Amino acid sequence: GREELLEGIAREVVRRVQAMRKEAGYHVEDYVVVWLRGDPEVEESVKAMIDYVAREVRAVEVRVGEEPPSDADVAREWEVDGEKLVIGLKRAEGPAFKR
Repeated sequence: GREELLEGIAREVVRRVQAMRKEAGYHVEDYVVVWLRGDPEVEESVKAMIDYVAREVRAVEVRVGEEPPSDADVAREWEVDGEKLVIGLKRAEGPAFKR
């Protein structure tokens, strides 16, 4: 059903962010801010699963619907289930996930 679909997309997004963390050369314990802008379904999925996404990728903030800023450490366009999205990452201070 709908829930499985949203979960599946959120998991795919997490995989992409993990790849980008490696690409940026972050340490496992580094925290990040994530920007994510994409098709409505992708944004909806990440919002629905925001705690899971934040925990998996060690994000202090997940900014859904916002373009990555020009000073992001790494930004990249992906496709998930035929849906386009742009993800940006920047190293962050501190572990507390802010809603």
